[in-house]
Amino acid sequence: MTDPRINAGQPQLGNHETAHDEPPSKSKDEVCSIIRTRKQAQTSQKQHRLRLARTRFHHR
Repeated sequence: MTDPRINAGQPQLGNHETAHDEPPSKSKDEVCSIIRTRKQAQTSQKQHRLRLARTRFHHR
């Protein structure tokens, strides 16, 4: 999180926009790997939630 006062001259981007708008210094593969790891983290969270729900249901 950067201080909003630093880049006050630049238009503020939403979180979902910054992923597609990476600076050109990064290579395309690097950006893809970052996005891929984000997606993997989301899916693992989903699986963990499902597992929790399953055990909760099982113990009833």
